[in-house]
Order: sequence, then C-alpha cells, then structure tokens
Amino acid sequence: MTFFAEFVSTTLAAACGPASHRYLILDASATRPVDFVRALALKGQAIDLLTRKPCTWRECASPVLIRLPTEAASVAICRRARELMNDWRYANCFLYVESPHAPDVAVRLFAERTDAVLPQDMSVVLRYFDSRIFGTLMRVLDDWQLRAFLAAGTRWALPGRTGELLLLDHGNDPEAPVFTAPLVLGTAQEAALIDAAETDAMVDLLLNQNNSVLLNLLPPQQFERIGQALARANGLGLRELGDQVAYCSLDLDLGPAFIHDSPWVEGLGSVKEGRMSLSALIEQAARGASA
Repeated sequence: MTFFAEFVSTTLAAACGPASHRYLILDASATRPVDFVRALALKGQAIDLLTRKPCTWRECASPVLIRLPTEAASVAICRRARELMNDWRYANCFLYVESPHAPDVAVRLFAERTDAVLPQDMSVVLRYFDSRIFGTLMRVLDDWQLRAFLAAGTRWALPGRTGELLLLDHGNDPEAPVFTAPLVLGTAQEAALIDAAETDAMVDLLLNQNNSVLLNLLPPQQFERIGQALARANGLGLRELGDQVAYCSLDLDLGPAFIHDSPWVEGLGSVKEGRMSLSALIEQAARGASA
C-alpha cells in the first residue's frame, strides 16, 4: 500500500514537468498550514481561498492554497513534509493537485469550486478540500459536472481514512466543459452528501460526549465501529437522531453482541416491530438491572 505522505514526499523530490505547477490545498480548520509553509521553505505562497488574499494565520479556518516548489526539493524538506503529513494523517485535510495553471489563475479556479448552491437556492461553502467530502463528491457529481470540476488540475491526490493514497490521474481534458460557479447540486446529490456524512457526524457527536470507548479508538476504527452500529440501528427502524445516539452508545458501552443478550434480544424485536420505543426499552433494562 502506498501512503499519501510518502507519495507527496517522493513527488517533491523530483522537479515538475514542463508548464506544470503543483499545489497543496489544506483545511486550516483541521491543521496548521503555517507549519507546512515553514517546512517547505516557502515565502508568500499561501492564499486563503475564501478571501483570495494572502493567508493571515491567526484563527484561520479557511481552505489554504499552498504553491509547492516546481524544482526538486531537498532531502530535508521532503522528510519534514512526510513527517508532518504522517502526523496529520487522520485529519482529512489535504488535497494535492498538479495543474497547468499558474498561481494567479489557480487561485481563482480553486476558489470558485468552493461555491455551491443546494436546492431552495441555499448558498454553501463546498468543502471539497476535506478529503472525505472530495471522495463523496467524485461519486455524486454527474459526468458533465465531474469533468468540469476536475479540469482545474490534471492530477489529484488525497489521503484515505488510514492515510493511504487515493490518486486521480485526470490528465488534460481539452474537451472538458467550462466550470461555472456556483456548482448547482440537485436534491438527490444533496441527500447523497448528507448520507455519506452521517457516520462522521455521529462520531463527532459521541466524541463531544466524551464516550470513553470511542476516545480509545483510532479515527479509522471509530468510523468503522459507528458505521456498523448505525447500520444495525437503521435495520431496527431507528431513524431519529436521539434513538441513533442512544443505540450507538449502547453498542459502545455494552459491546456489539449486547443485541443477543436478555432483555435486549426480546426488546429490540419489539422496537423493530414498533411495539416499544428504544427509550422505554432502556428504562426497562435499567429497572431490571437495579432490581
């Protein structure tokens, strides 16, 4: 398996091809872009994509575009870049792009792609610089939208949930449609993006509740564990957020096999059939445990 950090480090060790530029887009709400700017020995190369102005580091929570060196980087710089990306491998905050566009044009192109409109004409910041959302977006956009979106670069790379390399060699598409901001998303596309974010949202909620079991798991394990719990909750017909939180908490605190123990095995059958609420079952189990 190739990891994203190793890919970027190896790529930096070689010079760019002719008429090519390379960029790193960072989610400043998840990492510290200033660390990467200093590590890569760059000066004046970090642009806030929401303001399209040089980044001011204090309390910056925007997508930041960093122009990477086109010449071969030193061994020390490559090593430091790899170390930093390994340190932040679970942050979902990197997007590497190779592009024929010079920085002044690239800033405009990458900034435009943060503008989106949901149904009911709701304007939003499209967080494609979050690698989780970028991956979902590639599955959600139709062919025309996808080709137009990717036309800003010829090669896109991002880390998966365990830091593994996800590579999209888009190449130069001379017949790609022209991207026009904002990106208009339909109802089905909005629903798909929301569904894809469900597990991450539940993980964040339970972490904010300081669930000790979840806190002791690595982020990829958290995602897998809660994804499985939500699937079981949905199988029981539990669609309300409160019920899903309660079920996931039970799964974490009692272990996934609790569904086979009494009184849960009988009670969850009643919950699935709509004859009992999950909250009533939890109260019943608490009374039985204290009796």
